[in-house]
Amino acid sequence: MSIVSDPTQIFIRNWEIYQKIILANYMKHEELGLLSQKHLKEFANNHPIKILDIGCGDAHQIANQLASLNIQSYTGYDLSNQAIDLAKQHLQKTNAKLEFQVGKMEDLIKTESNTYNLLYSSFAVHHLKDEDKNVFIKDCAQRLEKNGLFILIDIKRLPGQSTDEYKNSYAEWIYQDWHTLLPEEKDAIVLHLQTCDIPVETDTYVEYAKQSGLSLIEEVAIDTRHVLLVFSNNYSDQNAYPS
Repeated sequence: MSIVSDPTQIFIRNWEIYQKIILANYMKHEELGLLSQKHLKEFANNHPIKILDIGCGDAHQIANQLASLNIQSYTGYDLSNQAIDLAKQHLQKTNAKLEFQVGKMEDLIKTESNTYNLLYSSFAVHHLKDEDKNVFIKDCAQRLEKNGLFILIDIKRLPGQSTDEYKNSYAEWIYQDWHTLLPEEKDAIVLHLQTCDIPVETDTYVEYAKQSGLSLIEEVAIDTRHVLLVFSNNYSDQNAYPS
């Protein structure tokens, strides 16, 4: 198996590795999916969802979350045409208006002409440099309608942990505990980690969101490496979604 470090190509050439990671639940996709679905379901009770999925990949997990909800439209950003072809198949069950854009999320959001009441991004934003993360979240906030939600799932550094310490710890965990992956598959993921991932502490995301006019609604550190953050603008009641 060839090894790639370019995030544009890792999905295309190593899609089977990604599926094995999800199936083994190493990155807590199952728990994080349930947490995000709770917010999606509560929000959809009062709002037909207009969702922008940033870094949608094959959209398999979110398609299952959205299948029974009131979805008006779904727009997905991704770098891979192959991923989007799969996403179109997976999202057919939603019966929503579908649109996809291929390119870098930080470029696409700047030229986005539509607004959305729900933004969603899972394991994508950490690929941006820190200063670009800040700009990107500001750009996202500009496309979010009043009383909208921004669900952000990502990797995270522990407080005081350096990027190198994070990467070394994560790589050690992969080699020791990701037993369903072959050695060359572990090498491919670690190479991607070392060359493409730029995680930040959770507080950094919260601060960037605050600067963009977003408030933190929920933070769940599902373990020491992965987190779900839910932000909103003009969200006044933390016990019920505004109608």
